[in-house]
Amino acid sequence: MKAVAVISQKGGAGKTTLAVSLSALAEQHGYQTVLFDLDPQASAGKWGARRDGVPPDVVDAHAPRLPAALTSAAKQDRTLAVIDTAPHANKAAEDAARVADIVLVPARPDLIDLEAIGESLEAASRAGRPAFVVLNAVPPNHPSGDEAAASLASNGIGVCPVRIHRRQAFSNAYTEAKTVTEWEPGGKAAQEIEALWSWLCGQVGIPEHQQARTTTQPNNKMPAMPEVAIAAPPKARKTARPKRVVTA
Repeated sequence: MKAVAVISQKGGAGKTTLAVSLSALAEQHGYQTVLFDLDPQASAGKWGARRDGVPPDVVDAHAPRLPAALTSAAKQDRTLAVIDTAPHANKAAEDAARVADIVLVPARPDLIDLEAIGESLEAASRAGRPAFVVLNAVPPNHPSGDEAAASLASNGIGVCPVRIHRRQAFSNAYTEAKTVTEWEPGGKAAQEIEALWSWLCGQVGIPEHQQARTTTQPNNKMPAMPEVAIAAPPKARKTARPKRVVTA
């Protein structure tokens, strides 16, 4: 199982938007995915609860228990984990980075965000994990994206070549408990998330599409783990994939 940590020490950088977008798209591409929500605000968890059982599974978790949570998820045939972290939590960010194969650091292309990425990159460095800044909420048709990318690269910072632009589709999709690839497939926002997923797969060495497994049975459950609050059992799915249940 591969794990992706989305880390930002600054609120409002678009961390949860990227985490839920990548998680849902991974499911669309055949990966049985679990999204761990470490943020006390629980934005990802609230989004997941409004989806009426549609995957991905969203699990409220605590950073110290991530290794156990990942082990449990792998035993339940999950093939990808995405970790949405809390802002202003250096130790938790480092714990998330340590169990991840790659760290994504979302940042808006303005000085206040770019000045805040240092702690996130240092957390990934201490954990010994590769980290890339993902320029997020980039104004369309504006030079700020190019300027920010050039500035980061000149300082030896890894920059994801895919930029996510500021688009109303992200807000509209979240309001309806969806992601842009579900709400408006083929739209510009969806195309950017698809491109980010393609790049991410190349970085961690997995195919973009995976044949959905059939070994996960309806009664398979992620066992309860100490200090990890598990989301309520989802209702019947609205998809043709095998039903998965996550319980406390």
